[in-house]
Formats: sequence, C-alpha cells, structure tokens
Amino acid sequence: MKNKFRISPPLILFSLTFIGVLLMSNWVLLQTSLAAFWVLCCAIMTLNVGYLEQPIKKTKNWTKVALYIALGLSLFMLLMSTHETSLSTGGEVPTSVMYDSRPIPITIKNKHYVLTVSARTTMIMTIRYNVYQRKGVFYTRINTAPYIVASTNSRLTKAHTWIFKNSVVKNQDINLNHNTQLMNWSSHLWHSDIATHP
Repeated sequence: MKNKFRISPPLILFSLTFIGVLLMSNWVLLQTSLAAFWVLCCAIMTLNVGYLEQPIKKTKNWTKVALYIALGLSLFMLLMSTHETSLSTGGEVPTSVMYDSRPIPITIKNKHYVLTVSARTTMIMTIRYNVYQRKGVFYTRINTAPYIVASTNSRLTKAHTWIFKNSVVKNQDINLNHNTQLMNWSSHLWHSDIATHP
C-alpha cells in the first residue's frame, strides 16, 4: 500500500521555514543557478516529509531523522546561497561583509546589470559592490572580486549607482566637497571584467 501525503507539524514547520528563507532572500541571488539547485532540493525533501509522516510501524524512525537532518542542512545551504556569502560568491566575499547587501538595477552603456551593495563604517566608510548580469535564465556575477569605494564621510550625498558609474567604471577618485572624498580601492578595472564577460 502506497504512503499517503499527510499534513503534519514537521511538514508545517519545514514549509514555513522554507517560505521564510525565500521571502528574506536577495532577489538577485535567488535567481542564480546555485540557489535554484537548493530551492529544488528543499522543495523535494519538504514534500517527502509529508509522505514519510506515517505511523511508526510504516516508517522507521531513523528514516525520518535522516530526512529531517538533510532538509535542515539544505535549508541552511539555501539561506547561504540566497545572500552574498563565501558560498554564493565562490569564497570571494566573507559572509560577515556582504550578507545584507541589497540589489540595485543599473544601466551602463545600454547594458542592464544589477549591483549588490553593502556599506560598512569603522574609521572610514567602505562600499562594496558586486555586479550581476542575466545570462539566459539565471543571473551570473561578472566581477572577479568585489569593487570597493571608500568615503571619508559616512553620510553620502550621492546614490550608489552614481558612485559606481563615476568612481569604479571611470576608475577615478572623486572630491565631492571639502568633507567628502570618494576613493576607488578596487583591485581590478571594470573594463577587465566586461572584457571577460561580453
């Protein structure tokens, strides 16, 4: 006799967690191939929870425990894949630096990209950018390492897209006023990444 799908407390818990992770995700990172893989894994295993939630005589306890552990790990991997972390950026970005980055659409020379931006202030404000472009179905990060712009003033009067276009793309430092200087600390040129990803 085939197992029937059964709505149970574990199924509800995992389903709500799954939905919560998706709702909190960075919408650009959610549309990468890595995130799509973990979304599929989590969805399949969440459905399996409903089929395995049968009386103990029909389903062995160790099978349920193994599935719960696998699903929990998959949800964690999905969380890491839908934010800018060491996992989602191939080790280029520490999780603590750009985890809370936000996406901003930008157009440069009639080409559409999405910037992910994170700003941190210690002694000086540092703004980190990653650049994503849609390649077929998924978004792909096209920069080899994050672009970094430092500001001597933590209160920015210019939008992040303006700073990126005028400092990173043009590879220059900018004096906005006597209190604010923007310094391009990027380790590589914008043109080198575009040449690699036409």
